[in-house]
Amino acid sequence: PSSNPVEVTGVIDVRNPYKGLKAFQESDSDDFYGRDELIKSLMKRMTQTDRLGRFLAVVGASGSGKSSVVRAGLIPEIRKGTIMGVPDLFISTMMPGTTPMRNLEGAILKVASRATLKLMQTLSSDDYDLNEVLTQALPENGEMLLVIDQFEELFTLVPNEEKRRNFLNIIYQALTVKGSRLRLIVTLRADFLDRPLQYSDWGELFRERTELVPAMSESELRDVIEKPAEKNGLILVEGLSDVIIRDMNNQVGILPLLQYTLSELYERRKGLELRVVAYENMGGISGALAKRANEIYNTLSTEQKD
Repeated sequence: PSSNPVEVTGVIDVRNPYKGLKAFQESDSDDFYGRDELIKSLMKRMTQTDRLGRFLAVVGASGSGKSSVVRAGLIPEIRKGTIMGVPDLFISTMMPGTTPMRNLEGAILKVASRATLKLMQTLSSDDYDLNEVLTQALPENGEMLLVIDQFEELFTLVPNEEKRRNFLNIIYQALTVKGSRLRLIVTLRADFLDRPLQYSDWGELFRERTELVPAMSESELRDVIEKPAEKNGLILVEGLSDVIIRDMNNQVGILPLLQYTLSELYERRKGLELRVVAYENMGGISGALAKRANEIYNTLSTEQKD
């Protein structure tokens, strides 16, 4: 942070390192800060060799950044080396949606190195054996690391209990069978933690292999705010980080709103500076989104407003 004014002439093209209301993706890893300790803990869990070590659940409140830490933190870290001595780890991400089996097959096809006719027949078979499918799809020593983001969709968007149970059984059997070719990470909202516990096998998985996502400390929040700016040549006027952190006041699920506020500050920057006066004019972290919504609303016609 700097209190020195910056004289700027002309237009300065500086990349926006903040994500607004979008979740971080793997491609955003260079802009992802503040979760170093959590990533270390997740990596440690990924390399454990216990009986259920192929599974990891990342559970946190809505807006706690669990999807972002997996996509932009953990996955890039995994790609840097090998997990459990597996040289060929094929990583694919999916969300359950309303058709989890179809989305699972899509995730497999993204990484399949042998998309043969036999594989396609196996994908559509009634007696679906996921481990056999992966054996057909991957190289001899390859394994698939499947990330199921927003695992709660399985319970909110899939109305048919038979289809839900079938999906859970297929995944569980592939995880626990001898010679498994599957590793699995799921992200789950904490208020849905009771749902998988209703299935005895999955209850054991979640009991033994859950990592909770805590609220960020003040120093971690400071990294989230300041380090992307510093890396991209932006200047936070002195006191801005302190004001933002104070206004966050340990509110639950506020990380997306923080990113949105920072992105708005970028849009309202003066030269290279992100300023306290712009933050205050936006209405602070609690008013930024509401103010922008009202600005958009006021541009609409009467019919559009209705």
